[in-house]
Formats: sequence, C-alpha cells, structure tokens
Amino acid sequence: LAMRMPHLQAQERAWSEEELRMILRTLDGKPVEELVAKMDQWLAAEKDSSARVRFAQTAFEHYGSSPIMGYERVALYLADNYLLTPGFGLSDEEEFHITWYTQITRPNQIGATAPDLTFRDPLGYPIPLHRLPGDYLVLWFVDDQCPICQSEYEQLNSWLNEWISQPTCNLSLVRCYVGDDLSRWTTYREGHPLPQSDSLSVWDAWDPDFETGFQIHYGVISTPKLFLISHDDLIVGRNLNTESLRHLLQTKT
Repeated sequence: LAMRMPHLQAQERAWSEEELRMILRTLDGKPVEELVAKMDQWLAAEKDSSARVRFAQTAFEHYGSSPIMGYERVALYLADNYLLTPGFGLSDEEEFHITWYTQITRPNQIGATAPDLTFRDPLGYPIPLHRLPGDYLVLWFVDDQCPICQSEYEQLNSWLNEWISQPTCNLSLVRCYVGDDLSRWTTYREGHPLPQSDSLSVWDAWDPDFETGFQIHYGVISTPKLFLISHDDLIVGRNLNTESLRHLLQTKT
C-alpha cells in the first residue's frame, strides 16, 4: 500500500486506536532501524502526554505481537526508551505486563545469542544446546496435551521425511517436552517418532525440575514454540511453524 505517512502532530483530534494501528500496518516490511527512527520522530512530535502514552502502547502491542521476525526488537526499544522510563505515565499493571514481555523476549530475540541451556535425554544424559553438531539447530518445545502441537508434529514430521531425501545442510533437532510426567512423555515419544539420517540428528529432551529456566530464556508460555539457531549459536528464527521454518532454511542454505 503506497501512501504518504500522516504527520501526527498536524492532527487536530486524537487518533483512534484503529487509526494508529492502520498507520503502523502501512510500515510493516520496513527495516527495524527505520521503524525505530519513525517511533522516535512521532513520539518527539507528540506533546500531549496521554497521546504519547497511547501511541507508544499501541505501537508496542503492534510490534510485540507482529508475525514479522525481528519486529520484537522495536517493541523492546519502545519499552526500554519510553514505556518503562520513570514518569512515562503507565499504571503498575501496565508496567508489569510490559516488563514481563521484555523478560521473556529479550533473551531470545532475533540476532541474540541463544541461551545455552542443558536439558536431559530420557536416560538422564545431558543435551547442551551449544555443543550439538550441525549447521543449524531446530529447538522445538512441545506438550503432549497440546492440540496445536499434534497438528504441528504431523506437518513437521512430513516435511522432515521429505527434507532428508534432499538435505541442504546438516540439522540437529531438539524436541523439548515441557511437562514433568515421565510416563506421559514416554507415551508421547513412542507415538510421535521423528526421522533421523546422516544429515538430521534428533534428540528428545526435557527439564522435569525446571532448573534451566527455559520458560523465561525462550519465552515458553505456550506450546508449540519453535526456534532456528545457527551454527554460531545465534537465533535466526523464532515463533516459527513448519512452513516458515522450511522457507527460512531455503533462504539460508
């Protein structure tokens, strides 16, 4: 959609939330650095404190929930430089919500070094994420009682069986069970096998005592949760599904 961006300071009435969201949507696809500059420009131009708060909150929610990878960095920028600064004007509840988002997002944002956690396999042997082989690591958090996980398993399993016939790199895949019931995990693994090959290594992992803090480090507040991590331990994909994982690997290999 080609259109000239309006100047917020020239508006004689308050922008509605839907109008603000429409303006933000017109910028989708722009580089993060350009978006950050635009946020600074608009927030500097807005002199009404309540309007600044409303715009910053709307932009934070837009970029914090955006399906465009990397846009979480804009939400983090707004939180650090505006929303969570002293005296900005948020309620305690609003500050708590935004602080929680930053805590579960900052460690696993695009371009960050993936948290180096060590899970355990079914026999108790360690699975250290930073010391696994392969060009890329697929880190997949699942739960046995998650309907979406079942659907994602079917798609991922199908794609992996196709992929190993014509691999474009060496992959490691860690499927991390987020529960703490060994019997249920065993049943799940037996009923949900994944292929392996010379180019695909698969580990089933868990942390039944929740000692790694994976919920915070990787923002696992729901399942499934899927990441792609490069050989130099950088997060290059987050909140993926099978189709977006397939597309991302195609662009990188």
